[in-house]
Amino acid sequence: MITMRTVSRLFEKNRRLSAGIALIIILASLILIRAGYRYHLSVRQEIETKAELYSISAAFLSDSSGVEELLRSAEKKADTFEKGLLAAERPPVAAAKLQKAFREISKKRGVVVSSERMLPFSEEGVYLKIPVEFQFRAEMYQVKDMMYDIISSPMVIGVRRLKLRPEDSRNPIMLDVVMTVEGAMKKGIAEDSYRR
Repeated sequence: MITMRTVSRLFEKNRRLSAGIALIIILASLILIRAGYRYHLSVRQEIETKAELYSISAAFLSDSSGVEELLRSAEKKADTFEKGLLAAERPPVAAAKLQKAFREISKKRGVVVSSERMLPFSEEGVYLKIPVEFQFRAEMYQVKDMMYDIISSPMVIGVRRLKLRPEDSRNPIMLDVVMTVEGAMKKGIAEDSYRR
């Protein structure tokens, strides 16, 4: 059994051991102090950041013209967005408009659509997502160009799903493509009666 007497004799015999242990204790204390100081700094910085955000928020709220300007900007963005929606009263009509827009894009890129079909639409807040699946043959650069045309279109449409497969193992350049393109329309009274 180790007793205090044994430990004290050990220290008396070897003075270097006590200096080493003292050094270890000092270094461990410094590491703990440093970690505590870093924690203190991070908490202090967080408090200062929150105080700054609070003062900015208070100043912003006290200036009602800033809120009105923000509201006008948001309304303008919403109006611009809604101009790109599919203008239709019912989802099948919106799908037909989306099909027409896609055929124009594919024709521009020299691609012939072999089949197209409307998929079930889904609700997203006050809007309906209208997906249409297209099948066609194309080379990779044509698919890339078509996707660019879709994304840069003034109409609010995007590619929901894309499936590419080489048409023939001997000709990997030509691809069989299944592309699901999705547009959006605003929900309306006519649409609600259509769903019932």
